Amino acid sequence: MTNPFLVVHRAVWRRVNQVVRDARSQAPAARMVGEFAVKQVAKEANKNLRKATEKKDSTGI
Repeated sequence: MTNPFLVVHRAVWRRVNQVVRDARSQAPAARMVGEFAVKQVAKEANKNLRKATEKKDSTGI
């Protein structure tokens, strides 16, 4: 007769391993999305900084 706790333990272990495998396979894509987001934020910040300095230069302050 099979121990019911052993069956549950194996099922949980399989599920945890599956979640870890899935997370590892998605990590490169998530990193790329994160890098894209950082680049976009930096681009917007630089654009806003350029606008602010251009306005400051044009007003003669």
